[in-house]
Amino acid sequence: MPAVVNEHGDATAAQTNREQLPDGFRVSIAQRFRSIRVSKALALLMFLFFVIGSTVRAFDTDADQATSPPSQADANTCVTCHQQKGDDVVALFAPSTHAKAGLKCNRCHGGDAKSSDQAAAHAPNFIGKPTASESLAMCGTCHTSQLATFKASMHVGKQANVISMTCSDCHGAHMVGSFARDFSFALYCTNCHGLEYVRALPAEFMKLLALADEEKDLLARLAAAGRKPSLELLTRRKEIRRQLGAIIHATDMRGGMEKQPQLLKLGDEFKKMVESERK
Repeated sequence: MPAVVNEHGDATAAQTNREQLPDGFRVSIAQRFRSIRVSKALALLMFLFFVIGSTVRAFDTDADQATSPPSQADANTCVTCHQQKGDDVVALFAPSTHAKAGLKCNRCHGGDAKSSDQAAAHAPNFIGKPTASESLAMCGTCHTSQLATFKASMHVGKQANVISMTCSDCHGAHMVGSFARDFSFALYCTNCHGLEYVRALPAEFMKLLALADEEKDLLARLAAAGRKPSLELLTRRKEIRRQLGAIIHATDMRGGMEKQPQLLKLGDEFKKMVESERK
């Protein structure tokens, strides 16, 4: 019987050819088709099992990494040991600028922060309670230019081996950058200036110190309003702080008075920026 081709192609011809085949041959072909379908189904199942298994292993790996203890390279046994001893220094250091930057105790004090043995941790280069000169050397390891300016200032004694002040006298040691809410730079300087033999600072110069306090208070209000300071605002604050620091580190009274109008103008602009971001 000739094959009939319909509009769908060779389907009718294929049907006619199959009808002309012997019954046994038709059964064998059907079995082969069933076998192929079963093989494909098994292959698909194996692929699905592989994908699911890989996903589960990935989640398990992530969970292990999240819950596993820090590696020896990341360990800071200084904190662990001092916490066990109830030392308040750990709580003081935690909110500091240095802690937020990821610095560890041995960056300033030396020693081995990975060792759990006290003798090994307090290695020969360890300095627990630095002298004035050692304190300046610690800070100067990173803050090179600031230290050079400070050592040439009136805040450092002119007599050999005599240091009147160190960085930590104003900035603090462990809690650098995390002053209390009511801390005042202007009032802090008057702890020395105006008492006994240290002359008082001029009122116009005190306005520069008050500028640092005002910045701190404005950012606190911004945070209280649930606003995060913009990068532009933080950059402006950093520039004001940089200029103030250069004046104070050098005890440059004359330069400070000359720059006072410019700095106060920057402070006014900073205040307007904060008010704008609070809205």
